Amino acid sequence: MKFRLIIKCALAVLPSFLAVFCYRHLFGYKIGKRVRIGLSIIDVEKCEIGDDVSIGHLNVFIGTAKLSIGEHTRIGHLNVFRGGDEIRIGRYCEVLRLNEINSIPEPDVVNEIDPTFILGDGSMLGASHKIDFTDKVEFGKRVILGGRNSSIWTHNRQRTAQVTIGDLSYIGSEIRIAPGGSIPARCIVGIG
Repeated sequence: MKFRLIIKCALAVLPSFLAVFCYRHLFGYKIGKRVRIGLSIIDVEKCEIGDDVSIGHLNVFIGTAKLSIGEHTRIGHLNVFRGGDEIRIGRYCEVLRLNEINSIPEPDVVNEIDPTFILGDGSMLGASHKIDFTDKVEFGKRVILGGRNSSIWTHNRQRTAQVTIGDLSYIGSEIRIAPGGSIPARCIVGIG
C-alpha cells in the first residue's frame, strides 16, 4: 500500500503525457484523450477520466474505491478528494480551488451508509468549501455552490443522513447544510 502511494507520488512530478501513460499501463486507469494532469496524486482503486479533462496542480484523490470524471471537466488547484465508495464528477463540471471533499472511513454509526459524492453535469464548486460525504451527497445538474466557505455534512454523532441539491440551484457563500438537508430544484440560497 505504501509502495503504491510512493509510486503515485513519483508519477505526480512527471510531465502530464508520461503520468497519463503510467496511470493507464501500470494501474489500469481508463483515461481519455487530451487529459492534462498537473502535479497531483491520484491514488484510487478504479479510475475513469473522460476526454479533455484538466486537473490542476496540488490536488489529491486518495482512498476512494471508484473515481469517475466526465469529459470537459476542469479541476483547479489544491483540492482534496478523500475516501468513500464513489466520487462521480459529471461532464462539463468545474471545481475551483481549496475544496475538501471527504468521507469518514468506517464511521461508528447505527444506520446503513452510502458514502457516495455525485456532482451532476455542468455543476460548479467555488473555493474553500468543505463537503462531508460519509453518507451520500448529490448535486443535480448545473448546480452552483458559489463563493467560498460553505459546509455540507452528513453525519452527527452516531447517525447519518443524505444531502441532496436539485438541478439548476444556486448556493451562496457561508452556507451550512446539515444531515438530511435538501434543496429543491431551481432554488437560490443567499449568502450566509
